[in-house]
Amino acid sequence: MFCERFLLFWEKWRVTKGNFDSLRQWWEVGKAQIRVFCQQYTALSRIEVKETIRALEQDIKSIELKLLTENDPGLVMNLQDKRHELKSFLHERVKGALIRSRFATLNDMDAPSAFFFNLGQSTLQRKQMVCLRLPDGKVSTDDSEMRQHAVDFYFALYKAEDCDPLCTEQLLHGLPQLGPEQRVALDSDITLQELSTAVMQLSTGRAPGIDGLPSEFYKHFCRYIGEDFYEVVCESFHEGSLPVSCLRAVLSLLPKKGDLALIKNWRPVALLCAEYKIVSKCLSNRLKEYLGLLVHKDQSYCVPDRSIVDNLFLVTDVLDICKLSDVNVGLLSLDQEKAFDRVDHQYLFKTMKAFGFGDVFLSELSG
Repeated sequence: MFCERFLLFWEKWRVTKGNFDSLRQWWEVGKAQIRVFCQQYTALSRIEVKETIRALEQDIKSIELKLLTENDPGLVMNLQDKRHELKSFLHERVKGALIRSRFATLNDMDAPSAFFFNLGQSTLQRKQMVCLRLPDGKVSTDDSEMRQHAVDFYFALYKAEDCDPLCTEQLLHGLPQLGPEQRVALDSDITLQELSTAVMQLSTGRAPGIDGLPSEFYKHFCRYIGEDFYEVVCESFHEGSLPVSCLRAVLSLLPKKGDLALIKNWRPVALLCAEYKIVSKCLSNRLKEYLGLLVHKDQSYCVPDRSIVDNLFLVTDVLDICKLSDVNVGLLSLDQEKAFDRVDHQYLFKTMKAFGFGDVFLSELSG
């Protein structure tokens, strides 16, 4: 029923493309309309489900009372049918409760109960930041002080680190280069097939971005809205600007281990729109084809056809050989706190330029 109504809605919305200055603007307004459509449909469906469950419970109670005085096999069959139907409706409610409570399956929890359905609220409460320890050691519960402390901490964390130009030049000298054909392949326009493949590769069960549309929505309706989305992506790359929702993220702070009064023990997660992830997946799929040519074989993690286990076996073999040869050896493990957060994007693009990536591909990465 939902699919049929959505397709009718989308066909009507598709004819409004000419009323907007760009496809990106039409797409942004269209997503807002989709969200309203889904909210209205969900609200009506929730009311219908509640009324149906209430009616089934009343029917079951009525049949059970009749069975106390009557021994009718037909009533027994009717009772079983009603219970099965009620179970189906409750099962649908459980799916939403599972997501909100972060349980993987119903097997991880007891039978559905008021406690179970309230787990989503308790999960949300655990993520609330109630106090923070300020730099002077004072523990504050004031919203404005906590907010300012968080802004100062993450501003210092994410600001670009100064790099010595001479060191940068030496580090980027003599890197392997992409060939002309490989550069042309990376700079070519994204195809509809690449976009469809990226959609199917999206992870499910993830929180949506600012537009509220999860990856499951794109997977299910890709064959209906895929061509429209493809037109938007092509326009975005040609104009050098992504839709507004792709340039924004909802930041969520997740508690880590340790004292939660310390801001460093809260991990920021950026909730991005699914369409941004789709475009990123398209570019990363292209990039994967050439990583093996650019990344040294000693780097085995995140490179296709390589495994980090190879390096673990290498370390084990080196230690065994040193032990057999009676050679003193030591292992030095280097780790930088929040290393990925400190990478300067300009340095990243400069490094990719040194590898021979073309301007078109780099502009697509920068959005």
